[in-house]
Amino acid sequence: MATLGDVLGGRYRLVEVLGQGGVATVYRATDSQLGRDVAVKVLRPEYGHDPDFVARFRQEAQAAASLSHPNIVGVYDFGIDADGPYIVMEYIDGEDVATLVRRNGPLPPRQAARLSAEVAHALAAAHARGIVHRDVKPGNVLVAADGRVKVTDFGIARAWADARLTLPGVTLGSVHYMSPEQALGEQATEVSDVYSLGVVLYELLTGRRPWEGDTAAAVAMARIGTPPPRVADIRPGVPATLDAIDRRALEPDPAARFPSAGALAEALEAFLAEGAARPTGAAAAALPAAAALPAAAAVPPPAPRAYPPDAYAAPPSRPAPAAGPGPEESSGTSPWIWVAGLLALVILVLSGFVVYRLLSANGPSATPGPGTVTLPSFIDQAFDNANASAQQLGVVLQPTYVKRNDRSEGTIVGQDPPAGTEVTQGSTVRVDVVSGKDLVKVPSLVGLTEAEAIRAITSVRLTPGVRTESYDPAIPAGSVIGTTFPAGLDVPTGTAIDYEVSKGPEPTPTPSPTPSPTPSPTPTAEPIATPTPSPTVIVGSYVGLTVAAAKAQATSEGLVIQWQGASPADTDIVTAQNPGPGEVVPPGSLLLLAASAPAPTVAP
Repeated sequence: MATLGDVLGGRYRLVEVLGQGGVATVYRATDSQLGRDVAVKVLRPEYGHDPDFVARFRQEAQAAASLSHPNIVGVYDFGIDADGPYIVMEYIDGEDVATLVRRNGPLPPRQAARLSAEVAHALAAAHARGIVHRDVKPGNVLVAADGRVKVTDFGIARAWADARLTLPGVTLGSVHYMSPEQALGEQATEVSDVYSLGVVLYELLTGRRPWEGDTAAAVAMARIGTPPPRVADIRPGVPATLDAIDRRALEPDPAARFPSAGALAEALEAFLAEGAARPTGAAAAALPAAAALPAAAAVPPPAPRAYPPDAYAAPPSRPAPAAGPGPEESSGTSPWIWVAGLLALVILVLSGFVVYRLLSANGPSATPGPGTVTLPSFIDQAFDNANASAQQLGVVLQPTYVKRNDRSEGTIVGQDPPAGTEVTQGSTVRVDVVSGKDLVKVPSLVGLTEAEAIRAITSVRLTPGVRTESYDPAIPAGSVIGTTFPAGLDVPTGTAIDYEVSKGPEPTPTPSPTPSPTPSPTPTAEPIATPTPSPTVIVGSYVGLTVAAAKAQATSEGLVIQWQGASPADTDIVTAQNPGPGEVVPPGSLLLLAASAPAPTVAP
């Protein structure tokens, strides 16, 4: 385990903990060779000991290092040290957007639009290189002290998802920001990132997320089944144009969203340009009444709030020169008045056209734009190869497994829509994939205890997958709330089934006492919040114990025993175990034991 003062790779000295989570710890470190501060993300030991995960982590780090964009946190280096695998990134002296909103509340609409536009540019640059972020959320958007916006953790979520390790409390992508297709277990695409950014923009404008729930499953179902509340209903001061942009980004149908992050960025910048072009002073006086303006222009600005230095706000409009004395002011016949009126009319027409285009593009009758592709034939291709081709086209393959003995494992034998069909980028293409393994139905797990759920999973030759926890007011603590796959779905044997365990009802927070007023300290940048590490169990030694003693020890350690072969007698002796002594596992993990009858005592 890395500690402060360690030097990784003979070069990076760890000097400060910036954040800690279920997968890695992030440190501020000093690069002794270049004499600069860097951020170093060190994997937890249980991840670092998995060679498959390390290989995926290295691959994703290399892909992220290929990104060079002013709004993306740079990746400098990757290495493996005695403390574990690590990546070295650009150090950002600032705070994440989640902290900013939590402290200050919703941002002014133009700030929110400009920040979101910069994030969209970062996503567009990554998408151009075939990298989908998969975990766009306020915690992964950093604001530097000088106002720069930086997006971090590109591609790393894919390594976590592929590894499918069973650590407690690890959620692959925050459920509040996942797109509907991700919540249904489908593959994330570029427009999935667009949806997640739409959730972020919604939170920046309202100070709250569009869907809340007592459990992750409840949030996911609310997202799939109900539209988000309108921004304007929560915060009336938000312009209608910006509300329309966010609603389109939050379309549940991927084909109805903006076709790319770049298109979302263009819409946000059009909104910002429209606001910046609005005249003031004499030009504003020549405009028609508010009723004749577009809806966005007629909305009064929000009340001013105190915010940190704003790098997102547009430069203030130059005030109109004060009118001097003279007969032209009172007569109204000054040529400057005519010029101002003509200029105002031109601006009004242009802004109305922009609003019309944005709102009409959101309707069902909008004509498909340049994000339309013609489907090739995926039949007879290996799924992995076809999936890579589909990602380049911007479509999503959704596999359905079929048992066939005449074709090789993973071969696609059917597709819908068929080859030659013209579809919008982001559309889903269903493909039939050959499985050489037997197909089994996912058992119903909701309401079972975790031990019962694990036994039900393994009894049909499936594998326990990622374990997460959340509060639930109805399901008792320790029982299963939901799974990634619905009960009854046919999947190949060996498939990992992720499951969510209830922590019981959420405790009522104790009101904090009102603090005595104290002098305000000099403001400093707040460090990234350090989450509480999830509970773990260190597996004890079971070999040599009687079966009765092994059962008692497993109960005390919070593990679930599965016996190899028939259930042994209490007097039998444990001969083998997996995982081994000293390994770190989550509570409720499966402990495989083998036992045999003790050797008979030979009489002297």
